[in-house]
Amino acid sequence: MLASYAMDALSPEETRQVAAHLASCNDCRHDLLSWREVTSTLATLAPNVPLTQGMRERVLARATGVRVASSPVNPPFALSPRSSPASRWPLYAAAASTLLMVGLGASMLSLRTDRAALQAQLSEVTALASNLETNLAARDSLLERILGPDAEIATLAATGAAPSMRLYWDRGRGEMVVSAERLPPAAAGRAYQLWGIGANGNPVSLGTFNTASDGRAVVVLAIGATDQFEVSAVTEEPESGSPAPTSAPILVGRWASDPIQTRD
Repeated sequence: MLASYAMDALSPEETRQVAAHLASCNDCRHDLLSWREVTSTLATLAPNVPLTQGMRERVLARATGVRVASSPVNPPFALSPRSSPASRWPLYAAAASTLLMVGLGASMLSLRTDRAALQAQLSEVTALASNLETNLAARDSLLERILGPDAEIATLAATGAAPSMRLYWDRGRGEMVVSAERLPPAAAGRAYQLWGIGANGNPVSLGTFNTASDGRAVVVLAIGATDQFEVSAVTEEPESGSPAPTSAPILVGRWASDPIQTRD
């Protein structure tokens, strides 16, 4: 109703309804300014039409109350409000302005839709950028653990089998990075458990993990143990872990510069 409201073409009741809405709607107040700008330019849009023969005299006579006899040759130009083309110009202008405003309204609605779509795309790109930044930070942190000057390294392997594993222990952080290759995922309800074994031969749990479908895993385990382990091993245990190994080791390796010891 804003187009008609801008042209004062509403009934009193409709005018009150629109005015009440405008009091609380910033968007409609903004749109109303556009409608009024269009309305103010409508007068300049009408083409110049030359006066027909005798129209000036008839208009002046009508204005001064002097009756002028209609010419039988040109009866269509008698000054009747119902038949005068000039009297219809306000209606034509109002109709044209309404159509123009409807078109502008459709254009503004399309612009709002496009703006909403662009905002959604911007939000998606922002989320992707944030995700990428998080992944890069995680990668940098992982490289810092692996390449740190205090990192100790152990390699675990199985005799005659493809699976292998490398451990990076950062004592200062109390963390161990587990990098596994070609190790099939543990069965449902099961997990791999990493152990540290010291000189006394007692295994200490260093945490549980599992591999992806391609047999790979890169996991950071927070370990509280500070003992000097000579050997680490991996067994398959219940998903929640075990207080002590319940199966034969799948992978075994020494925390030393000596050649790697392997076991079936």
